[in-house]
Amino acid sequence: MTIKISSFFKFIFATALSLVLLFSFSVMPNSTAYGDNKNKTDAKKPIPAYCVMDMDTGKILVSSNENHQQGIASLTKVVTAITVLENMEYLEKKYCVPKSATLVEGSSIYLQKGEPISVKELLYGLMLRSGNDSAHMLSQIIGGSNEGFGELMNETAINAGATDSNFTNPHGLDEINHYSTAYDLCKITSYAMKNPTFSEISGSKKYQGERTTYFNKNKMLNLYDGATGGKTGYTKKCGRCLITTATREGKNLVCVVLNQPDMWTLSSSLLDQGFTKK
Repeated sequence: MTIKISSFFKFIFATALSLVLLFSFSVMPNSTAYGDNKNKTDAKKPIPAYCVMDMDTGKILVSSNENHQQGIASLTKVVTAITVLENMEYLEKKYCVPKSATLVEGSSIYLQKGEPISVKELLYGLMLRSGNDSAHMLSQIIGGSNEGFGELMNETAINAGATDSNFTNPHGLDEINHYSTAYDLCKITSYAMKNPTFSEISGSKKYQGERTTYFNKNKMLNLYDGATGGKTGYTKKCGRCLITTATREGKNLVCVVLNQPDMWTLSSSLLDQGFTKK
């Protein structure tokens, strides 16, 4: 009797174990798929990254995580500005501010519905004050919509040699498919700085517009000897980001830092290192 009971329970145990294993294997593909999705999301999670590049040779001088794709906040506006300049001939032309531009969140130059403003002043408001409303209005003028302008931005990035970027809006507010890398931003900025109008705007400490005076948020123009331009950026998700261009003894460098709390000090240190490299 004892033997029969023992055999019976062994049979039950073996059957139950088989069912558990069968169920486990049957759900493995879904578990793997979830893991893959998670990894893809993590791949664009903002991490500290930086890159210093010689703008004349394209050589990377100092870098860390320079190819990691992530959000770049308002550094996006470098792409916006050069895209506008390459697709707009008459910068003095004025347009009336649409209501949609006044509704964009974040940093602003406080556009008022219906007021006339030139493309030139919008560009200075974009680069010096990081106006999201300015970015939105420029995207409507040039691309007809954020989506249409995004296509033009991606064309600009490709022309600059950026292969790990994708842009879906003109201002840099967080979106899943809006990202770049420190290295790509070095390429794009180097490309943009070849445009005399972009270079002039980027390096201006202030600009007297028709509606107000715009003071540049980029402290590096005053902090760093030889600084010639750049762009600041910040969102809670992306952290503090900064592009700086600088020239010393005929050597032209661009420095990009992403998700760096002390972006001013780090950028200065990285540029110093870059200028000592041969």
